[in-house]
Formats: sequence, C-alpha cells, structure tokens
Amino acid sequence: MPLVAAAVRRSRWSGSLVTAAVLVLLLAGRGDEFESALSAASVSVLAATVLLQVLGLLARSEAWHLTIQAAGGTVERRVLYRASSMQVQFPILAIEAVLAALASFTLVAPLGIPWWLPLILVVLIGTVSAGLRHLAFRKGRELWKGLAVLRNLGEGSRVFGFMLVAVFA
Repeated sequence: MPLVAAAVRRSRWSGSLVTAAVLVLLLAGRGDEFESALSAASVSVLAATVLLQVLGLLARSEAWHLTIQAAGGTVERRVLYRASSMQVQFPILAIEAVLAALASFTLVAPLGIPWWLPLILVVLIGTVSAGLRHLAFRKGRELWKGLAVLRNLGEGSRVFGFMLVAVFA
C-alpha cells in the first residue's frame, strides 16, 4: 500500500503541474478578461461553485469506492479522495460518457450541429456501455474485474447515482 500512496502523490503533483501549465498557456495574454470575469461573479456564486465541485469530487470518489469493492479490492477512502482527479475507472468513464451524450442535445442550437448527431452519440456510447456490461459477466479474466460493479443492478445503480450527482454538480 505504501507504493500505491506514493504513486498517487506523484500522479497528483504531476497532474497538478500539467494542469497549471495548460491554464497558464490558455490564459496567457488574457489576464484582463480573466480578472473581469472573476470580479463580475458574486461571492455567493463562487462559494456555490466551490461547494458543487467538492460535492462532485466526493460523489465520484464514492463511485470509485463501490467499483473497487465490487472488483474485490480494498482501498481507504482517503486514498481514493486524493486520487479522484485521475478518473481512470472504466465503469465511471462509461457512465460519464452516457451522461455527456445525453446532455449533448443541449448543444444542437448553440453549436449548430445536426440534430441527429446526439442520437448517434447516444446509440454509440450506449452500445459500448452495453458491451462493457457484457464483459463484466465474463469470468476468468483479471482485466474485467474493474467492471464487476456492473454485474449487480443495485451496486451499478448506486455508482450511476453517484456519477449523476458528480456530473450535475
């Protein structure tokens, strides 16, 4: 377990540095726009944003915890909370993709995309998710253990619920 914790710490720092570098590159030369946008937001809006982000991280971490338990693993929640920014669990990514495809209908008018494109995305991602669930029922392959949470409708529904909260937050 010390090796896992050390890897999580390294990943967290390297991920944070890469994120900071990308933000610096994206905001370079736009300091006045950023300052204007930040000053235009009220303290209550900023506080609500922070609280919703924390809620989203907690819900995602709890979904991870359920996924890992279903695969037969045990990891302390504290480690999961630290690692939640990496988001590398198959079931969680599948649920997020389905929710993103469903939400893509809201982009038809603003982006001027064809109305049928979100339908194709929903069908495509739904098919991939169904395939992942099918793989979850296969026995004897260590690779599919991470999908074990999808075998049980109750646990799968709980993971879906936590991810729904995370995405909406």
